Amino acid sequence: MFGAWWLGDSLQVFDGPPAGSHLPTMLEMLGILFAAAGQYWRSRGDPAARAVVRWFGLSVAVGAGAFVFTVIAPSLVGLTPGLPQGYAFAFFLLIHIGMAIGVARYRLFDLDRWAFRILFYMTGAALLIAVDAALISWIALERAPAFGLALVMVGFLYLPLRDIIARKLFRRDAEIEASFQDMLAIALAEDEAERMDRWRGLLERVFQPLKIVAGQVIGAPMVIEDGAALAIPATGPLPPLRLEHAMHGRCLFGSREQAKASELCSMLSHAIASRLAHEQGVAEERQRITSDMHDNIGVQLLGALHSRDPVRKDELIRDTLADLREIINNSAGERLTLAELMADLRVEIADLLSSTGIGLVWQVDTRAELPPQSVAAMRSILREAVGNALRHAEATTVGIRLGDVASGLVLMVADDGNGFDPETAPAGNGLRNMRSRATALHGTMKVSRGAAMGMRGTVIEVRFPREGVAA
Repeated sequence: MFGAWWLGDSLQVFDGPPAGSHLPTMLEMLGILFAAAGQYWRSRGDPAARAVVRWFGLSVAVGAGAFVFTVIAPSLVGLTPGLPQGYAFAFFLLIHIGMAIGVARYRLFDLDRWAFRILFYMTGAALLIAVDAALISWIALERAPAFGLALVMVGFLYLPLRDIIARKLFRRDAEIEASFQDMLAIALAEDEAERMDRWRGLLERVFQPLKIVAGQVIGAPMVIEDGAALAIPATGPLPPLRLEHAMHGRCLFGSREQAKASELCSMLSHAIASRLAHEQGVAEERQRITSDMHDNIGVQLLGALHSRDPVRKDELIRDTLADLREIINNSAGERLTLAELMADLRVEIADLLSSTGIGLVWQVDTRAELPPQSVAAMRSILREAVGNALRHAEATTVGIRLGDVASGLVLMVADDGNGFDPETAPAGNGLRNMRSRATALHGTMKVSRGAAMGMRGTVIEVRFPREGVAA
C-alpha cells in the first residue's frame, strides 16, 4: 500500500506532501496497531504470548506514535511540526528496543500495568492534540484559547474514563481487604485438612488461578516461569503450593501479586503463631494448676488427715481452701523475703511432721529476696519434698537447709528414712513437678541417697542462680 501511494505521489497524482506522503504514513501507523490488536486477540489463550504482543504494540505505539504526532499529524492539519523530522526519526529506535525486550521476555509479568499507563497517557496526549486542532480548524478559535479548552475537555471527560477502566481491569484490592477474616478462619480451623482447604479457597478467590498444585520449598512468594506461575512458600504447618495461570488464564502473575501473596503469608503466619501461643499458654496454665494441686493441696490435705487435733485439722482445711483459690487465681503477687516465706513454711511443716511423730531440723541462713513469680515455686518444692518423705521414707527426722553460695542459693531436704535409688526407681509426678519448678527458676535439682545434715537417707538438693531469685 505504501509503495503504491509513493508511486502515485511521484507521478504527482496527489496534491502536495500532506496527501502524498503524510497521510499514508498515518494510515500505515494505524494498520500496524490494528494488526497488533489482532495478534493480541488471537493470543488470548496464552498469557505469555499475549505479554510479548503487548511489548510489540507498546513499542510501536510509543515509537511510531511519537513520530506521527510530532511530525505527521501537525502537517496534515496545516500546522508547523513541533520537532524537525530528522530528530523525530530517533523515536523509531524505541520500536527496536521494545522488540528486543519482548524477545528477551524481560519482566513480561509486569508489562500489563506499564502498558496500560503508557498507552492511556499517549491516548490522552493524542486526544489533546486532536481536540486542539479541531477547535482551531472547525471553530476558528485562537491557539491559546483552543488549547486551554481542549485541556479542560480532556481533563473532565477522558481522565475519569481512564480511572473507571483501570478499576475494572485491576480490581482486586477489595478481595484482599476482605480476606483478614479468612486468615482467622484458617488459623482457627479444627484440623490440618480443614485448614488446608480454607487456605486453598482463599488463594483461589484472590488470584483465581486455573490450577493449584503442590510446590517446591522456597523462602518467600516468587513469580516463576515468566509469570505463568506463582510459588507460595510453606506457612506454619501448611505445605508449599504452586498457583498456575492467574485470573483463569487471562493474565500473568506479576510483582503486585507477589507482594499480595507475601502479605497473605505474613498475616497467616502471624495468625497461626498467635493460635499456637494461645494453645501453649493454655497448656502451661493447665500444667501449673495440676502441679500446684498435686504439690500444695495434696500435702496440706495429707496433714489434715494425719492431724489428731480437730482445731488444727480445721485450720489446715481452711488453709487448703485459701491455697486453692490462690492457685486458681494465680494471685501470688506480693513480694516476700525468703526469710518471711521460710518462717511461714516452718510453722506449716513443723505442724505437719509433728502430727505423725516426725522430728524437724531447720537451718535457714539467707536474706535474699524472692520475686512474686518464685514464691509459689519455692513453696511447692518444699511441700512436695516433705510430703514425699512423709509418704514414702518411713523417716523419723526431716532436715531442711537454705543458704547462700557463690552462685546463688541452695535448698536441701534430707531425711533418715530407708531412701531409694533415683536411677532405678520410677519417677512420679512429685519429682517431675519439682524438677520443672527448679528449671523455671533457672536452677537444677539433684536427688541422691546418702548422708547430709547428720542423717542418712534421701537427699534432695536444689540450686538456684541469683538471677533466678533476686528481686
